[in-house]
Amino acid sequence: MPARSLGGLWLSCAVVSILAAQEPRKSQVLLVERLFHADSERLTIALRRGVVYLVELSGSGTLIVEPERRARAPFFVPIGDSTIQPRRFELHAFVNAPHNVHLADLVSGDSTLLRIYADTAETQRITQKRDRAATVGLSLAGGTHSGYRLDPTGGVNPRGGVDLDACLLLEVGDRFGSCVGLNRQSFPDAHYIGSWLFLEERVRLISRNWLGSRTTDVGAVLRYSRGAHIGPRLLDPVWLGAGIQVTQRFSSEGRRRGWRAFLGWQHGRLGGAPETEFLYSDRFGVGLIWAP
Repeated sequence: MPARSLGGLWLSCAVVSILAAQEPRKSQVLLVERLFHADSERLTIALRRGVVYLVELSGSGTLIVEPERRARAPFFVPIGDSTIQPRRFELHAFVNAPHNVHLADLVSGDSTLLRIYADTAETQRITQKRDRAATVGLSLAGGTHSGYRLDPTGGVNPRGGVDLDACLLLEVGDRFGSCVGLNRQSFPDAHYIGSWLFLEERVRLISRNWLGSRTTDVGAVLRYSRGAHIGPRLLDPVWLGAGIQVTQRFSSEGRRRGWRAFLGWQHGRLGGAPETEFLYSDRFGVGLIWAP
């Protein structure tokens, strides 16, 4: 093939590649398209934290984006060579709020075209990656436990009592979690309250979207508890139980981070209390989880 033909083919491919690179993808949703002049008024746009925005500037001037209320200004990440038109940036907001947009250093008589896209594919990729990362959150729960006793009570059938939990929750990925915390149980017939230190392992088994776009998780739990000087004889019993936990994520995007509510049941066996014939008990509880 002649050298001139090869050169022409190479130039054509290069032009097509450049045009294709500048063409927005289907996952990039156009939010703003505005031609700015030196005397143009500011533009207000609602930005959301966690969303990846793509900015294109065709012309001169410096883009300024500021939240209306007192908060940190968004930051920009240049894409490619900023000396080539159009200039392209990623925009990341720190707060969910309206932001004022304008161009500085725009010479009188010049004009600059601004386009802002929401990149849904990149946003989803970053969200999923962040959700899979390890995080430390807080879990709080309250409920009841079935009747059992640690000491003989003269033949009186033990009654159930109040059950309260608080723990630090370490989650690795979106499937496994470990909770280390304190449990308080009341024993109405014995007239005292027991405190337990516990380690609980949580494993997500399945996830479904039964409530629209909000994700519901069904998982298994395994708990080991050790009592801390319970009752008048200062007993140190242990309790080993397993159960099921149903967790509802509040995020409409199905994100693991943020607020979640859960409903749980556990069945376990008591140890270290040899004078009682009631060795088995059940725990029922509802609670909230917050993961940053």
